[in-house]
Amino acid sequence: MKREFLDIAVINEQINNNKDVFVAQNEKKYREQLIKLSNTVVNNQIKLVLLAGPTCAGKTTTAKLLKELLQEKGFSVVTVSMDDFFLNYKDTPNLPNGTKDLESIRAINLDQMERCFKTLFEKGEAMFPAYDFLTGINSDNVYHLTLSDKTIIIFEGLHTHNPALIERLHTKKYYKVYASALSGFKSNDKTMTTRQLRLLRRTVRDMEKRGYDPVATLHMWSNVVIAEDKFITPFKDSADAYIDTTHAMELAIYRDYFLNLMENYPQALERMPFYKIVEDSASLDKSCLPDTSLMWEFVVKDEDK
Repeated sequence: MKREFLDIAVINEQINNNKDVFVAQNEKKYREQLIKLSNTVVNNQIKLVLLAGPTCAGKTTTAKLLKELLQEKGFSVVTVSMDDFFLNYKDTPNLPNGTKDLESIRAINLDQMERCFKTLFEKGEAMFPAYDFLTGINSDNVYHLTLSDKTIIIFEGLHTHNPALIERLHTKKYYKVYASALSGFKSNDKTMTTRQLRLLRRTVRDMEKRGYDPVATLHMWSNVVIAEDKFITPFKDSADAYIDTTHAMELAIYRDYFLNLMENYPQALERMPFYKIVEDSASLDKSCLPDTSLMWEFVVKDEDK
């Protein structure tokens, strides 16, 4: 798995030379990874793609675009979210500090998940549940899935590479894909790690889409990181393929919104030293993004506000 740090000075030059060409190159680089992955899935007759990655990795867009590419090849593609197998909120185990343990595999109803996939692969059809985040309730038998020779399932979630989960899926025809930001950024002697990039993404997303201010995001972040190191990172190297969701243009997309936002939260800013690299970045207006861009996972279209 290749790791690199993208140079802000080089990126700024590319933006200044021709921002439209630069954005198009970013989108093409990401999509080419998915084209290669779709070919691999088809050529190896994979029935189940296990798509894992940490928070703000870009899994949702990766699953969506992979689905579209496979459909173009004539396959019927179904995306199943691991979140739909969450235990009812009231039944979710607590952490030692009394808060709900939502980041670990303990939050998943593994018995329910096994029953659904076992029935699907043995009988060719099954009913699947759905989880309502507003009510915290897992409702059984919400939607119906059928399996044929032309069906491919994308099972997406934090823990889909965990052996304890995989052994309950009742199929060997799976392919493990790890999607996340795999490239960081650098500016002179400063660096931004991939985890810091995901924190930047989450800070912007939480405020834009969920109404959580940076203080609340940072409060949750420590538990997120602990859970990642315990439940996701140990299985990362077992993936069959990797998708790097880092876009060289993304700091420029977030720059102005993030810096303006953080003016109101100076104490939070002190815990985000990577903001200095964001400051060094040129700025790009999000209106330059195509509708299919992964960046829309973290920013809001003006017409949707």
